[in-house]
Amino acid sequence: MNKEERIKQIQREHRKRIDPGYSLSNIHGEIENDDDDEIVDLPKMQPDVKLITICDLYAKVIVEIDQSKFPLKSDEGQYPRIGWIHSDGRKVTRNDVKFKIILIKDSPHYKFVSDDEEPYKKYMNISGWVSGHGKNRGLNATKNFENLIKNLNYLKIRKYENQCIECVMEKSKYVIVDGLHRASILSHKLDNDDKIRVRIIKCLGFMNLPIIR
Repeated sequence: MNKEERIKQIQREHRKRIDPGYSLSNIHGEIENDDDDEIVDLPKMQPDVKLITICDLYAKVIVEIDQSKFPLKSDEGQYPRIGWIHSDGRKVTRNDVKFKIILIKDSPHYKFVSDDEEPYKKYMNISGWVSGHGKNRGLNATKNFENLIKNLNYLKIRKYENQCIECVMEKSKYVIVDGLHRASILSHKLDNDDKIRVRIIKCLGFMNLPIIR
């Protein structure tokens, strides 16, 4: 696939993300899609791309499932995504999960980069579930993240040219839709006042996910 074809493919994928029907069952879960390590030369000045201070980015993450409504064993994954199916046949619906908006530095992803691995391991635990995290289901999520951390080229990070994070504007915050793994690495390596490229998109399905009160 040549450069022009690759750009067209990315544009098609971008349009899918704008669609309110965009799949959210593996939110911030499958590194293969969320954080493709391939570097693509995208157009430099798109009207929906801004330079945003890294400390002004937020994450929308799933909170631990309510055991009174969806009982689970202690060793089973406590953070299932919408659409996951438990080994006993129960399916997770929008009514079963809640989300919260937090600073990147409070996310399990950032803590993992900071050598506090346990919160991320719990967040990615799929024990007890027969579906979850798509094609990466049979792989070790922590190993995939470790490889991403090692392979993300620091020199390219410093140039801010090829690490565009996709966000929506929600509650007057830049909330990451795609790129939380990359943003966590960037936030750990860069200074708080450094800026990165952020593409502002519209994704009603993401914005309408139920927030914990």
